[in-house]
Amino acid sequence: MASVLLVYYVEILVGLLGVVGWGLFAAALVPLLGIGLNWKGATTEGAIAASVVALVLNLALAVAVTFYGFSLASGAAVEALTLIIAMIVLIVVSFVTSSASRQRIADDIRRVIES
Repeated sequence: MASVLLVYYVEILVGLLGVVGWGLFAAALVPLLGIGLNWKGATTEGAIAASVVALVLNLALAVAVTFYGFSLASGAAVEALTLIIAMIVLIVVSFVTSSASRQRIADDIRRVIES
């Protein structure tokens, strides 16, 4: 029975994996690389929180779009929403967490951030 369902939904699953893969790639890495490496206030906790939020939200929205017909206003991509939310989470969690985690950055990484 499971194989019949797999064959029936294989097209949908391939598309879903593609959307989740690229959306997750962008939503998880853009905040970390774009903000995390360029802003001295970014913390490890903020980066982890942003990655987790991007993973969960991207997967949930991809399932909602594919199986439940969910869509955003004016046809905006849900991956873009996930990307924006992950950036906000990185910034907010970095502000909330202590500055002690900013001091634990290795010297070689600190030189990359400051250059």
